[in-house]
Amino acid sequence: MDTDKPIIEVKDIWKTFQSGGTTFSALRGIDLSIKANEMLAIMGASGSGKSTFMNMLGCLDRPTKGQYIFNGVDTTPKSNTDLALIRRDFFGFVFQSYNLLPRTTAFENVELPLLYFGFKYGRSQRQDMVMAALKQVGLEDKVHNLTNELSGGQQQRVAIARAIINNPKIIFADEPTGNLDTRTSFDIMAIIQGLNEKGTTVVLVTHENDIADFAKRKVVFRDGQILSDNINEHPKSAAEERKKLPELIEPTAAT
Repeated sequence: MDTDKPIIEVKDIWKTFQSGGTTFSALRGIDLSIKANEMLAIMGASGSGKSTFMNMLGCLDRPTKGQYIFNGVDTTPKSNTDLALIRRDFFGFVFQSYNLLPRTTAFENVELPLLYFGFKYGRSQRQDMVMAALKQVGLEDKVHNLTNELSGGQQQRVAIARAIINNPKIIFADEPTGNLDTRTSFDIMAIIQGLNEKGTTVVLVTHENDIADFAKRKVVFRDGQILSDNINEHPKSAAEERKKLPELIEPTAAT
């Protein structure tokens, strides 16, 4: 892939909502391009438009006005079915709430996207792909655990494994560390940075400066517009920052 060409281009994107006879614009004329292999943090206060914008980029919603070009293709006139195929073939999603299926195993959650391909992957191939994805996030020993048997950090690792199962071009991560403690957050960001280093483009939505410091570029939203767009010349390493945290000392049992 030519990393000098943008994988994403948005031109004069607006998103307008109607409520009780009142019109509200969550996005107001956004222009932005993202190159392949970038790791971009989208920041802003609640209501700034950052999550609405990520939904546009992930083809989970449509702009009211403007043009969204993905990988050289204008998605604006595409049907809902076409957008679903783009999501299936090119995108992976990681959310704050994990969005795992209850009463199912880690294996079954990670396998789910492959089932959307019908008979493209046989059972044995699916098993190999799932195991490889779980190993990549350090959960090869949790294959048969139900989601309610996993910690929050482990559930987020399962969600990442599910997102990368089909080698997506782009990972969209909306507040992926929002429910996690600092130690686990850095572990999750180390995995995401590792994916980016291997060539996956990452679009990260966060309100936390210490998490945004791991990205190569920071875009700040305010009132549906881009307030600033800056390259982070020296992104921090999540793995190295994790090592700096003091070790937890477990309390000893009373005697």
